[in-house]
Amino acid sequence: MKKKAVIAALCFCFVLTACSSASPTDNSELSQKIDALQSSVDSLQTTLEEMQESDNSSSSAPTESETSSDTSQTQEPEQASGTPADYQQMINRLSQQISDVEIPEDRIQKTESFFSLKDQLDDLYGEVNLYKSSIERNFLEGNLEDSSYRTQVTQINDIIDEIHAVRGTLETRFGLSG
Repeated sequence: MKKKAVIAALCFCFVLTACSSASPTDNSELSQKIDALQSSVDSLQTTLEEMQESDNSSSSAPTESETSSDTSQTQEPEQASGTPADYQQMINRLSQQISDVEIPEDRIQKTESFFSLKDQLDDLYGEVNLYKSSIERNFLEGNLEDSSYRTQVTQINDIIDEIHAVRGTLETRFGLSG
């Protein structure tokens, strides 16, 4: 019986020694992996900031409503800054802008003009989807009644359909797709 106890105690000591000797290398490996991931995140963040700066510097001066929506998106990305009525006004304005735009003869200018308008549509589409997500979240959390939820989702779906139609008009007018 004593032999079994001594053998068990020795085995236990060996296991503890093996575990304690493995921990520092595991910790250093984990630390190295964490440092590598952190540097990757920092690199990606820098790249994203540079891309945003180049987008901001190359685009034309934003309107006051676009500036306020950009600011609110940066401060609190989970919340949309508009209402269905605001989005309807924005899509109507973009639709009119697309109808009124003179299409340049120069291929480069034509492409730049097309993608400038398309980017505005894409930004609006993203904001509308963000708003739709916030409606769904509020409904699931019990902060929104069923009838109100259905009404708002129907309005947003109609606006999304209009965005797709306006995008089709843009592509047809410019003879490009993006």
